[in-house]
Amino acid sequence: KIIFQKTLGRIRIEYQKKLFKNVNVKLRTEAVYVSFVDVIPDETGISGFVDFSWLPIEIIKTGCRFSAFSAESYESAMWQFEMAMPGYMTTKQLNGDGIRFFTYLNLEIFHKITLSSRYEITKKNNVEILGSGYLEIPGNIDQRLIFQLDLKI
Repeated sequence: KIIFQKTLGRIRIEYQKKLFKNVNVKLRTEAVYVSFVDVIPDETGISGFVDFSWLPIEIIKTGCRFSAFSAESYESAMWQFEMAMPGYMTTKQLNGDGIRFFTYLNLEIFHKITLSSRYEITKKNNVEILGSGYLEIPGNIDQRLIFQLDLKI
């Protein structure tokens, strides 16, 4: 076994702006540099996203996010937190080369019922399988469509 110390440098730049009364935009870019102190080759990673959210009226919330990423392995991966549905939060690991997109719609009815939907897609280049174990998917595209109904009692 070889024991060594690695050095991880990370920089993140984020910009948020309210474009209109009910439209928000968020832009983020992140870069990672991992040095393995001459034991194995150093790695780099970069990712970025643009995120829009819109409240056309009080009972409707919608939005989308488009991400692009390139990271050599798990060591130089970046992570994105996503929350678009009540109680549904994920942290996505972005490694390899690819893109990710999701869009959502939340509709509140009578302040007691909330209907939510979300469509997400992840596409990675140069892979034949996504995930591992029970979550393994053949191919390089993972698409999901999620519906949720919340009742307030």
